[in-house]
Amino acid sequence: MALLVFGPAISFGPQLVDDSLNVFANPYVTKPGFESLAAIWSRSYGELYIPLTYTVWMGIQWLALLLGVSDPTPFFHGGNIVLHAACAALVFGILKSTVAREYTWVALAGALVFLLHPLQVESVVWITGLKETLSGMLSLSALLVGLRACRSIELFPDSGANQLDISGTPSAFRGYVLAFLFCALAILAKPTSVVVPALICVTGYEAGGRGWKKTIVLFLPLFALSGLGVLVAQLGQATPYSWMGMSPPPIWLRPFGALNSLGFYFVKAVLPSGLSFDYGRRMAESAASSLFWAQAFGAALGLLAVFVYARRVNWLWRGCLQILIALVPVLGLLAFTNQQASDVADRYMYLPLLGVATVFSSMLILLGKKGRSFAVLLCACVLVAFTWATVKRVGLWQRRVAIYEDAILLNPRSAIAQAVLGSQALAQGDFEVAAERLGLSYAIRPHNDVAQQLAASLARLGRTKELLTVYKSVVTQDQLNSLGRLHYGILLVLNGEVETGLLEIDAALALAPLLASTSFELAEILAEKHSAALDVSALALALRKRPNVFALRRLADLSRAVPAH
Repeated sequence: MALLVFGPAISFGPQLVDDSLNVFANPYVTKPGFESLAAIWSRSYGELYIPLTYTVWMGIQWLALLLGVSDPTPFFHGGNIVLHAACAALVFGILKSTVAREYTWVALAGALVFLLHPLQVESVVWITGLKETLSGMLSLSALLVGLRACRSIELFPDSGANQLDISGTPSAFRGYVLAFLFCALAILAKPTSVVVPALICVTGYEAGGRGWKKTIVLFLPLFALSGLGVLVAQLGQATPYSWMGMSPPPIWLRPFGALNSLGFYFVKAVLPSGLSFDYGRRMAESAASSLFWAQAFGAALGLLAVFVYARRVNWLWRGCLQILIALVPVLGLLAFTNQQASDVADRYMYLPLLGVATVFSSMLILLGKKGRSFAVLLCACVLVAFTWATVKRVGLWQRRVAIYEDAILLNPRSAIAQAVLGSQALAQGDFEVAAERLGLSYAIRPHNDVAQQLAASLARLGRTKELLTVYKSVVTQDQLNSLGRLHYGILLVLNGEVETGLLEIDAALALAPLLASTSFELAEILAEKHSAALDVSALALALRKRPNVFALRRLADLSRAVPAH
């Protein structure tokens, strides 16, 4: 089923820009070897410390090279699909050993909900989504063997101390060690897997006839491991919001933001429509909207209902707790890197969909007691609807541009979508569209790469004043941006502000003298637009401040375009 629904993705190319950052432009992945392996495990990369995920990507690249395959993209997509299928099989095993012990068809239905839910498309079809599928597979493996350890290992009081009794079950200790190992590997694949010990306790605290307190004591080493994982994750990731010049949401707002995100995920789990890779929901901005508070209030009422009513139904209650626990790392109570783009994302629901599968299975069992035919019919309708929506969304991801166009329909302020579409328009020579999209992207989320492309578009259009505004913004944000300061200085000189421009050019070339040879395309474009002798003479005066062979050669070519000089 996984191959049937997600199989077309094997022929897809890279989609979102993170695929280039994490895989195709990652020197540690593209050049497999011991040096790359050592680098992956000794430092963070791409604002995250996920060495196991990068190791798997490097292994896939190495396999492709070994087989003589020039384009390893299908291998990356295929790996995601295989891991997702393995996760669904593990979910079946978990459901069969917990909520649906006597109902194999219910366990199968729950596993299919996990497999086919439209929220899974981003994690499975996106190459960078391997961190979700890999960590998900390891987390679910830890949960399954942890449940077996719960049933095999006895924890009992002896002279006032808690002791482990594994004498009657030779494989019990092995299962416990495996749970610890899988948990550690899951955290190394993605730090949000620190929730695994809590998931084991919530799912298996009655196994072996023990209560939740003794279950927590049993898995204290795993909780200690998770604490270490949280510390490493905080040290390894970039400070959220720092490069955007923004401040994290105030602490008092974060619980309400977490409730708002819970409400969002509840709606998407039940009615998975209007999906996007970039929702652009940031609590500091959303708090001004009445919808933010309405969703937060609705989520609070939902949690109260779960506590009051669902607790009476054992696995309905536990399924809701599984969802909540698995989402805790990405609810915004602690700031995390991706919050600079959005507080919510489809991929954050990958592991929490275990809880959705548990709730769905529990509801089928309850409905089946009143009438199995109705339960089967409801199950069939849900699975057909999810399959149709998932197939449709997989098809959308086939065209890279379509993903971004779809994102803008839902969120016109998607900085990444506007930037990518603007970059494409620039490459196609549509400078008006490029300037519009790149300008909007830069206004939403200032970034040097976007600024450079926006400048190229405005230069082609001869819109010098707007160019000055862009580069003034770039230089104001980062005084050490030598390229930005050089371009800003050139623009000032060409605009007649010679003295100020010379100071900027001098400061830029003091930071990086060789940059002069890379900046004359912009100067030439502007000179062509102005066709003024001042352009050449002022630029020559600027370069006398710091002579450069390549720059002077380029200046000579430019001078010949103005016969008077």
